[in-house]
Amino acid sequence: MLDKLLSGLDFIIQYIGLIFYFVISTLYNLIVNLYKIFTQNSKINLKDNLNVFVSNLDAPDTFSLLFLGILLIFLIFFRLTKRRKIFSVKIKKKISSSGLSVKGTTIKRNNAAKYKRITNRAMRKNHFNVTANNFEYMIGYLFYRSGFKSIVTQQSNDFGLDVVATHKNKKYGIQCKLYNSYVGVEAIQQAVTGTVAYGLDVPIVVCSSNYTKAAQDLADASGTLVINHEMIVKWYKNPNYIFKILKDV
Repeated sequence: MLDKLLSGLDFIIQYIGLIFYFVISTLYNLIVNLYKIFTQNSKINLKDNLNVFVSNLDAPDTFSLLFLGILLIFLIFFRLTKRRKIFSVKIKKKISSSGLSVKGTTIKRNNAAKYKRITNRAMRKNHFNVTANNFEYMIGYLFYRSGFKSIVTQQSNDFGLDVVATHKNKKYGIQCKLYNSYVGVEAIQQAVTGTVAYGLDVPIVVCSSNYTKAAQDLADASGTLVINHEMIVKWYKNPNYIFKILKDV
């Protein structure tokens, strides 16, 4: 039984090699005759040329057929594998361009009312009467309200980002700081690191107070946008205010 299988496999490979040899020979004959037509002004009769070509076509030996057959099988396998990889890359790009590969809570229509209530309570008299966790949801909701796709990341393994938002194919990594004192350079560093880790476009730091001069200088140098207490209040009153902040990005 094994001998029959090997014999059949040998026959198939040789047959594939013969087909490959015929294709190569045909292409070679085509190139040669086209060269004669364009360089020597030769007039070639197709029927006569095919008769001569077929009569001079001799099948190579068994070893050569086996080699050509294996070569063709390898080329087909390689091409299919390459196409699969290209297709996979295209799919990944499509997914990454249409959504965010981050884990967390996506603010949507069905849960937006909850985060709206959190935001409204926090913004009473323009004081952020809110927990640190709810401050993140508040900022996520403000982005959502302004027309962004907004995700509040999970509490662990978030690469230092608290919110990730997208708008018109641009992706923003946001670090949220509920501070009474000035925010230092660490927040800027976290936002930049998280933005790079997620492959996003622009790092943003949002804080409930203001920034030290060193933090502001680092933000300017690293292309990080900083949003302070006053800007959040204006944003809460006007959803389009965020676009004024982002106009230079």
